[in-house]
Amino acid sequence: MLGLAFVPGAILGLAMIRMPESPRWLAKRGQSHLARRVLARIRGTENVESEWLEIQKTLAEAEERGHFSDLFNPSVRMALVIGIGLAIFQQVTGINTVIYYAPLIVQSAGISTASGAILATAGIGLVNVMMTIVAMWLIDYAGRRPLLLIGIAGMILSLGVLGFVFLMPTGGVLAWL
Repeated sequence: MLGLAFVPGAILGLAMIRMPESPRWLAKRGQSHLARRVLARIRGTENVESEWLEIQKTLAEAEERGHFSDLFNPSVRMALVIGIGLAIFQQVTGINTVIYYAPLIVQSAGISTASGAILATAGIGLVNVMMTIVAMWLIDYAGRRPLLLIGIAGMILSLGVLGFVFLMPTGGVLAWL
């Protein structure tokens, strides 16, 4: 399983070789011609004049340096709390624990062979990846907040059912759940 994780990382690493630098970074380094060409390539059109002017304008303004104390500014405090809260809740929901112990969970549900449990765990991982792709597509149409609320409801329901199943004797319909 560990060796298989090398494959997507290698694909990403090889694909990154062909990825251009950002137009803003190139412009900041004085490579304006290349920056405009990359911007046109990214946007799929040669008409990038307004965006190019905006990049030049932001680079011409004095460079702002942030300080750690800026995080406690009332204007960003709510965004900071929400961002940190989401990161914490993402970890404490237990999905990492469920995935880590998935072979044991599946075996206790009635799949007795280790290979069957690992295959079922691979299926769980596949569903996880596929739903992540679906969510990336949906986020543009439904928005972040509705997806977050639906996801929270789904986590509450699924983790509640999983906890209930562990309290009951295994076998039958409960094993399927």
